[in-house]
Amino acid sequence: MGKRKDGGDTRTEVLLEDTNSKLDALVEVVRDMRDYMQAHLATKEELGEVKADIKIVKAAVTDLSHQVNDHENRLNVVEARVL
Repeated sequence: MGKRKDGGDTRTEVLLEDTNSKLDALVEVVRDMRDYMQAHLATKEELGEVKADIKIVKAAVTDLSHQVNDHENRLNVVEARVL
């Protein structure tokens, strides 16, 4: 196939250029995947923090619920004694 005057092979150069462009595309895809994974990893870590916060809130709500129920019982006892 086409030999250049300086001894180079145009077919080889075309194939090399094609391979390089495909590798560039592959590198771009890998870079995008890395960025995507890093974003989701951060989201997963943040979700873990939210879960921990929810556990704390649940414990506080449960405690307040018990306190409110205790106050209701105390009020019922006081009302029963007064009435």
